[in-house]
Amino acid sequence: MTFDDIKTHFGSVEKARLALGFKSRQAIYRWKYAGGIPEPQQFRIQVLTGGALHADSLPEKAAA
Repeated sequence: MTFDDIKTHFGSVEKARLALGFKSRQAIYRWKYAGGIPEPQQFRIQVLTGGALHADSLPEKAAA
């Protein structure tokens, strides 16, 4: 999931902010400039969008 995926899905950063319950748009823009969306937020967004946006797959862990 990318910043652009979120912006496209919700229609704008402002609409995404409102849907996700953030106080400012900067919270979402921070993901763009940080190079990615934190995993916990991706899973939260996946649930909030009813699976329309999918969290990035986790890399498989090496066998211990």
